[in-house]
Amino acid sequence: MVGQPFPFQSGVALELGLYRRLQQHTEVAQMLLTSKEERLRTLNNQLQLSQRLYAEATQRLQAVEATNTRQDATIDALSKAYAQAQQQAAKRRWQVLTPATGLAAVAGLLVGALVLR
Repeated sequence: MVGQPFPFQSGVALELGLYRRLQQHTEVAQMLLTSKEERLRTLNNQLQLSQRLYAEATQRLQAVEATNTRQDATIDALSKAYAQAQQQAAKRRWQVLTPATGLAAVAGLLVGALVLR
């Protein structure tokens, strides 16, 4: 049995090999875990940023909607005022035209009567 290792030497070598492989697997697992933790931190930061941007956009949208509501109310008020002004102007024109039309009719009759005479 010359050249043959003692049985305990092969068992120790086997255990040492298994230990080294386990250590390598542990290192790889630790690197993967570190990578996953970094990715998780990055995603968490991105999520927080997205939430903040969403909140800011929501506030801006609400401000714009409030401005639009005020502008719509102003436009409605101006439209009503314009319609009332139009109605009042039409009444004034009719009030002015009615007597003038009556006077013109009387004048026309007088002129017609004078001409026929």
